[in-house]
Amino acid sequence: MASLQNLNNAGRVRRVSGKHAAVFQYEATPNIEEEFIMMLADIVGFDRSRAGGSRVSGGTVAMLTALLVARDKSLKSVAREELFGRKSVKVLTSKASHFAIRKAMSLEHFYELGFSKK
Repeated sequence: MASLQNLNNAGRVRRVSGKHAAVFQYEATPNIEEEFIMMLADIVGFDRSRAGGSRVSGGTVAMLTALLVARDKSLKSVAREELFGRKSVKVLTSKASHFAIRKAMSLEHFYELGFSKK
């Protein structure tokens, strides 16, 4: 499994972005990732034609990515503007929620609602 971690950062140069940054990728990586996502869609009963996403290296990155997507879909202007000053953005969680939710929320400037861990 360790050899499959972060597949998008290994292999040959796929494209150059910026002066000093390049994206490395094995040619088979997009196909493996696509099939992995379709298998998950089948397991949970999603329609393959509407399923999508990307595989990430861990739970914290997955949580951060999910919150970013949710934020950008629900607050369309956030993609172009700062979130600062919007005190109405809240995330409701349970006492048993994963610590990565709080970490991701602080990075994305969400306000906490429901974090009363004792």
